[in-house]
Amino acid sequence: MAGQATQLLQEGASILETNFDDPIANYHMPTSYNSRVIYDLTTEECATRCLGFNWCKSFDFSPSTGTCRLNDGNRGDAALVANAGGEDFSFYEKRNPYRPQCANFHKGCADWSRLGYCSEPRFTDWM
Repeated sequence: MAGQATQLLQEGASILETNFDDPIANYHMPTSYNSRVIYDLTTEECATRCLGFNWCKSFDFSPSTGTCRLNDGNRGDAALVANAGGEDFSFYEKRNPYRPQCANFHKGCADWSRLGYCSEPRFTDWM
């Protein structure tokens, strides 16, 4: 897959940890951004599929059904939609390689860190 060459590699980290922001549980992209839907995958397999396409900016994943929805958009393109009717999708967005990642990241500041702000002044290497 052509996009795999652009994967960021970090020793000991999974594809998800290295290439995607923390998941946002119980939310997903509007269905108009679902470019491909694939069934019976794991989260890691879904992430690998997304990395294989340059157009894939994010994915929605349902662990109960193994449903992987590859999206050609992200939160910069549209607001996320809350799950309804027993859906258990989580939203995963490709990490921006030019955005600093917080050192000693705390889950409580997840939204702030995505904007480039941290609860402390130190940053790790650009990811």
